[in-house]
Amino acid sequence: MERIVFETILQLWRSTPGGAAGGIIKITGDPAEAIRLAALMGQWSDGTKKSRKSARVIATIGGTSWKNSVFPDAETGGWVMPVNQATRIAETLLEGDRIQVVIEL
Repeated sequence: MERIVFETILQLWRSTPGGAAGGIIKITGDPAEAIRLAALMGQWSDGTKKSRKSARVIATIGGTSWKNSVFPDAETGGWVMPVNQATRIAETLLEGDRIQVVIEL
């Protein structure tokens, strides 16, 4: 299992102005390249179907781990990962916080 550790900034994303905010992180640079390489090698395949659009991962921020997915980010050429509300509350995360993230593929 590949383990990727990096720091990034928590962002909030809204699908509509004034709508509920969801947390996201952008994954760029070396961590994004490591995910891309894992994708080429099929490391996250569960043996049933390989997805070219997203990858299943186990994400950890602080003391909270959960099953998640990363998605290609056309804006940066890297990846984007949602950070659920339960994790943001458990880790007392706010928009703009610099956080350490561990992704396992």
